This record gives sequence, structure tokens and C-alpha cells, in this order.
Amino acid sequence: MPSVGNATAPLPGTHPLPPGSADSRFGGETADRLKVRPEALAGLVELVANGEINQATGREVLTEMSESGRSAAEIVAARGLKQVSDTGFIAEIVRQTLEEKSTDGVLVIDGGGSHRCALLGGNLSRLACDNGWAGIIVYGCIRDSVEISALPIGIRALHTHPLKSHKRGTGDRDKQISFAGINFRTGFYAYADEDGIVVSDNKLV
Repeated sequence: MPSVGNATAPLPGTHPLPPGSADSRFGGETADRLKVRPEALAGLVELVANGEINQATGREVLTEMSESGRSAAEIVAARGLKQVSDTGFIAEIVRQTLEEKSTDGVLVIDGGGSHRCALLGGNLSRLACDNGWAGIIVYGCIRDSVEISALPIGIRALHTHPLKSHKRGTGDRDKQISFAGINFRTGFYAYADEDGIVVSDNKLV
């Protein structure tokens, strides 16, 4: 089960928050109440501002920061929570992967949960069918959903979006990616139906 993703380049940082201050992105909780140092909270805010994690993940990380005392960067790195900010970076490597022949392979695409554009459309889906792929899991959006639904391939995504991604840059391939509380690694088995997805390190059927 190959995986595709990419890290984002750093953007300008944010200023540290003063003691007792709150950030609306994390539900208005204060640093004092959560037992998190203001400079540590500022580090978390910077990760969200840079697009390295989304706001929902930020709230989850904030809770763990309060409980463990670890920094946001440490938690994000240890749990593989870093998301793809610029989804255009992975467009070309997705095509290159689907151009390869596969026997019932499943491609997992980490788009960082972005709803800003589609990572997969009808053309790439048909290419996947032609080359023997059994399924594609997209942590992001797809387009041409009506066309895709008629193809003999299982595709699961968060949502649909009419805008396609820009083809530029490169991405990473065959690395562990994590989302929805699941670690996806090459060699794992994925099974899906209308109700959800099951991932296993052993073949189940």
C-alpha cells in the first residue's frame, strides 16, 4: 500500500502570547488553565499558522501538551501529525505512482485534510484502473465524483472540490503517513466499503 505526501516549507512565525492569553483557534483556553507555558503555546500556534497541522489537530496536540509537558513540535513529530499545506506539491508524484502497473494495490494520498482543491480526478482514476490498482484513499478532496463512481475501483476521500491542484514541485513516496488515528505504511492491507476503512498488517481475506 504505497503512500504519497509532502512536508511544507516554513512560513513566517507568530509572536509569543503573553501569560494568561487565549487563542480562539484552540477553543479560547488560556495557557494558565491548561498548564502550558506561553512560549510553548506560541509554538503550537505557529504550527497551525504555517499549515503544518490543522486546527482540529491543534486542539488535540494542546491537550497532550498539557498532560505530558512535551512541546507541540515533539508531539507532532512523534505521532506523524504533520500535514501537507500546499497540495499541489504531490500532484505529479501521484500521477507517476498510478502510471505503474499494480496487482490490486491501494494508494494512500496524504493531502493534509485540505478542502482547498482536489487531489484526484477522473483522468487519474481511469489511469489507476487501467494499471490494475484496486483502490485509492485520499486524505483530502476529489473531483469528477460522478465519473469516478462509475469506475471499477474503490476510492474514498473526505469530500469533493471542483478545483484541481496545480502541478508543481515534488512529494515524498513510500513513507509512513498518519491520519484519522491510523498509521499507513507500505505493505499494509486496506479493506473498504460504504461504512468505512479497515487497515491491517496481515491479509484478512
